[in-house]
Amino acid sequence: NPENIVFVFDANYCPASGLLGVALSDGSLRLVNGRGVCISVLNLPGNQAHLTSFCWDSTGTQIATCVATGHLITWALDMESHQGGNYNTVATCTAIFEGGHQAGRPLFGSRYCGDEEKLLVSWGIDGR
Repeated sequence: NPENIVFVFDANYCPASGLLGVALSDGSLRLVNGRGVCISVLNLPGNQAHLTSFCWDSTGTQIATCVATGHLITWALDMESHQGGNYNTVATCTAIFEGGHQAGRPLFGSRYCGDEEKLLVSWGIDGR
């Protein structure tokens, strides 16, 4: 990508939070509110790869991002930080998972599963 053009790899709307998330080729995940205002930018910690996809949990307070390096990164959103018109939602990286897939091979997706959504399933190019 010699011209540094930023591509959209995934976009998902979360009805519980009213936010649209957009995974971009620059390695960031942008959260956009119903007015079209970007209220948070989540950047991959210490990583130069791009996001391939992401998913919300049913409450809209947890996000799992899939990375082209085979990592799975989870985030917690402080939903109170964007109440009342505040245009800044605080997101905290809660875990970086590796080893479930071949290193350096892209992940294509993930989903929160189970009654309490404590299980996170992911899939990638390695077929695992």
